[in-house]
This record gives sequence, C-alpha cells and structure tokens, in this order.
Amino acid sequence: GESRKRRGGSYRVQVASLKSNRDAQELAKKLRERFDEPVKTQYDEDTEHYIVSVGDFSSSSDAQTMMVRVSNAGYRQPSVSREG
Repeated sequence: GESRKRRGGSYRVQVASLKSNRDAQELAKKLRERFDEPVKTQYDEDTEHYIVSVGDFSSSSDAQTMMVRVSNAGYRQPSVSREG
C-alpha cells in the first residue's frame, strides 16, 4: 500500500543515539518486540550516531504518552522529536 505522510509532520520518541549500527539494530529489534509501534533507525551525519526512535504519532500528547511507556520500560532519557 501507499504510505502517506501526515499533514503537519509526525512525532516520534527518540530512545537512543548510538555510535554502532549493530547496537542500534539490536535496540530496534528489542523495541519492536516490546512495543506495537513502528521503530526507525536513522544515521545522523552531523553527530555520526545512529538515532533509534519509536512511534509515528500525529499529536505530541500521544508521543508524550509513549515516551512515558518507554521510560517505564527502563530506557533512560527518551525524548519527543518532530519530523516533517
């Protein structure tokens, strides 16, 4: 099917910023098993780190709720980021 971007962008919960792609992929796998939300890894050329994020929410409040769930699962310092 065709995936359409939500108007106004979307909100994701950034879980970690990692030097190693392998570590990022392992974390992404764990997040996919734990949460029923899309998980994304993206290389940031500025920081030379792999960003791992979860969710794709149309509102910041939904992303904030997910951020609390991620934090409660033992991941330190998740943050909400906006795309688009």
